[in-house]
Amino acid sequence: MAGPNGVLDKGFLAESEVREYRAVKFADTSNDDQSVVECDAAGELAIGVAQEQAWEEDRDVGKRVINVRIMGITWMVASTSDINQGSKVSTTDDGRAKVASAGDAVVGFASIGADDEGDLITVLLTPGAVAS
Repeated sequence: MAGPNGVLDKGFLAESEVREYRAVKFADTSNDDQSVVECDAAGELAIGVAQEQAWEEDRDVGKRVINVRIMGITWMVASTSDINQGSKVSTTDDGRAKVASAGDAVVGFASIGADDEGDLITVLLTPGAVAS
C-alpha cells in the first residue's frame, strides 16, 4: 500500500492532548498564539493533521511541539467505512475524517478510502476548500 508523501510539516505546541493522524486547529485565534488542539466540531476548519501525539500522562501537554502536516499527503483516521477514494474529507468532533457535507470546511480528498471505521486513509490536503 502506498503511503503519504509529506511536503510541509510545521511545528506547533500541543495545548491539550492530541492524537496522531487527527485534524487540528489553532487553540486560540489571536495573532501571536502558535498552539494547536484537536478539532472538536464536525466540519470545522483544520489547519492540518497531527503527525505525532502529545499525551497528558506523558506530561507532553503544553510543553511538546508536534509536527502538523499542512501541505501534501497525510494519513488520517477514518470515522466511518463509507469514505471512498476521491471523496472530499472533513472533520468529525474528535478530529477524525468523514465525508464532507455541504458547507463543511474540507481537509482534503481521500486518495485511499476506508474499509472500516478506524482505518488509516491517505488524504491529499486542500486547505481552505469548502464542500458544496
